[in-house]
Amino acid sequence: MRAKPLLFFIIIRLFVSPNAQADWESILKNANQSGIRDSSNSESPIPPKKKLSHPAPVKIAEKVEVSQNQVESFVPKYKAPKIDSSEASGGEETQSSLPPGQPKEALLIANGDYVHFGKLPNPVSDAKLLVKSLQQIGFKVTLVQNASRESMLEALQSFQDSLKLSHALALFHYGGHGVQVDGHNYLIPTDADIPDERKVTTRAVDLDEVMTTLDASRSSANVVILDACRDNPLPATMTRSATRGLTVVQSKPKNSLIIFAAEAGSRANDGLFTPTLASAITKPGKSLSQIMKDVRREVFQKSNGTQTPGEYDQLFEDLYLYSQPNNQPKIPQTSS
Repeated sequence: MRAKPLLFFIIIRLFVSPNAQADWESILKNANQSGIRDSSNSESPIPPKKKLSHPAPVKIAEKVEVSQNQVESFVPKYKAPKIDSSEASGGEETQSSLPPGQPKEALLIANGDYVHFGKLPNPVSDAKLLVKSLQQIGFKVTLVQNASRESMLEALQSFQDSLKLSHALALFHYGGHGVQVDGHNYLIPTDADIPDERKVTTRAVDLDEVMTTLDASRSSANVVILDACRDNPLPATMTRSATRGLTVVQSKPKNSLIIFAAEAGSRANDGLFTPTLASAITKPGKSLSQIMKDVRREVFQKSNGTQTPGEYDQLFEDLYLYSQPNNQPKIPQTSS
């Protein structure tokens, strides 16, 4: 209520006083002393603080000076995980350590050092030639030499387990003694003691075991190569049912090619077919069917017409072990 008469007095004084400037300064001085705010001043008068009756606040923590080096020593640095370029995906510039295209795996069993049958000098050395050729064209290769029946079956199981993970193109090669009994083909281990064909089923490896292994392996395609069509090594018996050479395979895995060193029922020369094949598969741009035509012609010529490799083709499409020809269209890559 006091402010209104004072403001009225100020206005009258300004209009009637001849010395308005001096009066205005005097009025402001009196107004400030009275606690009235000047509108031209941006700061408002601050009322005095009331004293608190409670005790001094409790000391919570002291100010601590920490250097940057100390902070880095307390906080662990994040390290980005290393990514193998062969495992990376989605980038066009990713470099892969794997061979291009479909994964390829091979199991080779080479039996030559027989205990109870005639020794064969070439299966192991032939297989080593084939290993080099297969590795050259991107295969992961396992070679088992002079194996027992148990070792052969274990190798087949390991091959199946690996293929289930990789879904690779599968190649199986056997070099050694083989025989057919009652329409079944058997691969003979090096330590097998088989006095007659009645013991074959329990002391040799039925070729159906190989076919079943591949069929259950989820491989993308299957190639079975048998360089075992030699003379029947079993002794003659009165009820002999074992015959010369191997017979046509009844059980075949899906999408497969079965290759014999000699056509069904025929004898194969030791050390001829597999080295010829090892040399032929390293030529790029040819399908396996084209390669086999070259191998068949060369083996026929070198054996003077006594040996002709045979094959039973149930592949769904042309199979290229090395690379496709230049005129084959490239399959477009879809982004993930």
